[in-house]
Amino acid sequence: MLVSRFRNVVSGPVLWLKRLVTELDWTFVFGVVSIYGINQGLGGSLRDVAKDYYMKDVQKVQPSESQAFTAITRIPWIIKPLWGILIDVLPIFGFHRRPYFILAGVLGVGSMLFISILSDYTYTWHFCG
Repeated sequence: MLVSRFRNVVSGPVLWLKRLVTELDWTFVFGVVSIYGINQGLGGSLRDVAKDYYMKDVQKVQPSESQAFTAITRIPWIIKPLWGILIDVLPIFGFHRRPYFILAGVLGVGSMLFISILSDYTYTWHFCG
């Protein structure tokens, strides 16, 4: 019974992947896995290692403050569904996506520059709060 259940757990995803490949073509499945699995997963992990090193060793930030900054930098991903609705409903200068991409890029670069330039985060929290 246990061996049969284990076999179903292992073979189920494999059979699903085989059906997906026959329906969509292996190049599409490979592209999705490489973009979302490898690129975002591995890239996110490397980014987190670099960010943690920078916050801890270079900026001398306490772990609680580092978590607060991490939460702040992930807010755009949390509100991503709202951005999607806003982009579709409210065009800027007749464009739906381009101005929002530019705005998001400018805000992202600006916030990272703001964090990297500051050396005393405690002052920032008192100043902003």
